[in-house]
Amino acid sequence: MIDISTQVIATTVEQSRKLLEAGISTVTSDMIWMHQEGPVLEGVYELRIGKYDPERFSSRNGYVLPAWSVGRLFQLVGEVAPGFSSPAVSIRSDVREDLIHLLLHWKKEVRR
Repeated sequence: MIDISTQVIATTVEQSRKLLEAGISTVTSDMIWMHQEGPVLEGVYELRIGKYDPERFSSRNGYVLPAWSVGRLFQLVGEVAPGFSSPAVSIRSDVREDLIHLLLHWKKEVRR
């Protein structure tokens, strides 16, 4: 099995929480972090492909979190910042942080 924790394919659990706190809708996510249960797995999450379903997962608050793929983050940034296209700018090694920063910045600007 590939250790995806070191791969840049989706938001981390912490990044997902940051997006939720900023009011990004769970329906825009395209992946899910599932908390693994058991004494050895305490605090371990597994990334799965699939839509976050609030009705199905609401009772597991904190144990199932929405996650956003890097591709979905690009789409969301494009939706809130129509002039934005594929990044021709220099992006740090963790593209997720750059995309989240852009998304949260534009979301904050729209609120004004």
